[in-house]
Amino acid sequence: MPDSQLSIEQLWLVAGMVEELRNHGTAIPKEADEIVRDALININVATYMASQYPRKLGRLRQILAGLEIPATVPSAYSEENQFVEKGRLGLFETTGIFEDRVLGVGLKSYPYVIDVDGDGRKDLLVGDHDGFIYVFLNENVDSNPVFGRGHRLKAVDTGEPFVVQLNPKMSFGDLTGNGVPDMVLGNHGGRVAFAPNRAADGSLAFAMSDVSFLQTESGPIDVDNYAYPELVDWDNTGTLDLVVGNIVGTLFLFKNTGKQGEPLFEPGIEIPGIETLMYPCPVFADWNGDGRKDLILGHRDGTIILYANVGDDNQPMFERHGLARHADGRPVDIGLLSHQVAVDWNNNSKLDLVVGNDPGQVQVFINVGTTQVPIFDEPHLLRDDGGELIMGVHSVFAISDYNNDGRGDLVVGHQANKLRLFDNVGTKKVPAFDSFREIDDIVLDVDKLAGDDLEARRYWELEGLEFNTEYLGNLAPCPVDWFNRGKLDLLVGHYSGLIYLFENIGTREVPRYGFGRPLQAGGRLLRVAAFSTPVVCDWNNDGRKDLVTGDLLGRLHVFLNMGTDGDPVLDGGVLVEVDGVPVMLGPRSIIDVTDLDGDGRKDVIVGNRFGGVYALMNTGTDADPRFVGIERLQDKSLFWRQLYAGLQHSKHQGLIDLWNAMPAANEPKPMSAVETSCPRVVDYDNDGRLELLLSQRYGRVFVYNELPNPASP
Repeated sequence: MPDSQLSIEQLWLVAGMVEELRNHGTAIPKEADEIVRDALININVATYMASQYPRKLGRLRQILAGLEIPATVPSAYSEENQFVEKGRLGLFETTGIFEDRVLGVGLKSYPYVIDVDGDGRKDLLVGDHDGFIYVFLNENVDSNPVFGRGHRLKAVDTGEPFVVQLNPKMSFGDLTGNGVPDMVLGNHGGRVAFAPNRAADGSLAFAMSDVSFLQTESGPIDVDNYAYPELVDWDNTGTLDLVVGNIVGTLFLFKNTGKQGEPLFEPGIEIPGIETLMYPCPVFADWNGDGRKDLILGHRDGTIILYANVGDDNQPMFERHGLARHADGRPVDIGLLSHQVAVDWNNNSKLDLVVGNDPGQVQVFINVGTTQVPIFDEPHLLRDDGGELIMGVHSVFAISDYNNDGRGDLVVGHQANKLRLFDNVGTKKVPAFDSFREIDDIVLDVDKLAGDDLEARRYWELEGLEFNTEYLGNLAPCPVDWFNRGKLDLLVGHYSGLIYLFENIGTREVPRYGFGRPLQAGGRLLRVAAFSTPVVCDWNNDGRKDLVTGDLLGRLHVFLNMGTDGDPVLDGGVLVEVDGVPVMLGPRSIIDVTDLDGDGRKDVIVGNRFGGVYALMNTGTDADPRFVGIERLQDKSLFWRQLYAGLQHSKHQGLIDLWNAMPAANEPKPMSAVETSCPRVVDYDNDGRLELLLSQRYGRVFVYNELPNPASP
């Protein structure tokens, strides 16, 4: 394939292209695989992507251009450009989101325990990926916190939510010498923001106009990207120093050589003896009761590491002493990204752990051991008095009556290897949700599902793809009665590109699932170009269920059923085309098949990792769908700016640009879920009309009340 036909540059699309070539029988050289793997693992490391990736992409193109490419491969790989200027659909509008009672904030919860309102009781602050800080006030006693409905911390000068930059990992201490806790904030960009506390009554009050960035003598503190700051009096001089972790795992100490109220930081020096693990989140506390500050470190893999202080409290030296553990020896594990606070939660003079994670929840681990040897109970998932339902990161969901009670439940895949189920505790017409549980029968584990199947196993073991489940998601559930037995089976898409069938061996009311097996198509293993997202429909109106799926590259695959409706046998599949060119709406196309404009013909609606929402309107027949263009859905919802208010005052140009791209009064904009859009068209409230439900990367579900009438010609 000539280099001129390989014009895509975005890494996920490049990875999808390589996987598509692999599926067509192209032998991918080891060097090419290593280039893609290394880039995927470093995709969030700004310096790598700016300096090394362009050079390695050039080399990858050279390698691919020299390969023998099968004739079945599309003739070129270029950005999708088959969009229509004026679409057939009208304007969409959302006015709200699903709610539940799990305390959650969306992507990347950064908790901090502090008395927010000066009433002497511990409250909870939680930062999220977008820069918001949620306030959960304690409505119970200090030794047993219970939280009401959360609200976003507002700036006292703008009256809008206080948003500085992305990923606000918080730490508090008196840097101004006023005897009140000031706030420092980490962020995605690597600098450390400072906000002095204007309140003098024991509460918190911050103004956007007061925000600055902490400095050394040589310029701003900058640790490259993903700054995780923690204030600590390192050498017991009475002034607060600063320790900051960065994305690649380095901890830097910035000594404060100023005086109380006038901080002046020395250039950072690396703290020795710390294992380099991505996203290191440091806090300091006396873990083992010896009177010396120890280092408690969260990180990407979700466990919590203790580094005991083996030096003097005035001159700390740290040595790894293992993981925080439960009584049976299992490590405390929050999933991806442990963001912990060490605090005496229940006022019994022992350190407990309050931990946030990538999916946005907060869990409390009570110390049931001793002051000298902490041992932690099972996690307690914090709840509130109602707020945003957070399904999981990069979620793909389905509305289905899971337990045959006549109500639509939420079946959710996200970045982890288990599915979540949100039971509808409301009614058919007014759905409501309280919490979630995992579907324990279904665990996507390589040893259980691939075993000795070397072909399947090699797709599971593509390390770069697995690593990117943090950034792309993973499981994609499709509930369906696959065998027409009156019981709900589950198809599950996966980062490997395979699709697994889990047969319901229980009942319709109480599903239980056996081991999954990968689907076959055309007499061989069904595999698309990674991150499969299956749905089932009768594509050609022959009375048999067919399979449609997206993939990482953004293709839309149709596998027709050549067997019977109760015993499907899938053919080798074809790609959905627009004017003879395969659609490429990636990264990671997430699809639904439905009649969007009421003309009696099935259309296709597509979301993707970048948050866009697109429609392929059928110009053929219902039994033979054809498409001549791609329509960008248009959104007039003012709710988006209500939800994201505060971004316009932030210190981050990307957040300001995001705000400006959202619909305003009389200014509809192309529909965007911000990131990872999963569209589902369903009559979720049983009013006889179809609605669009749209989830986003952060796990929220937006309700577009009904499909709009077709646009005027």
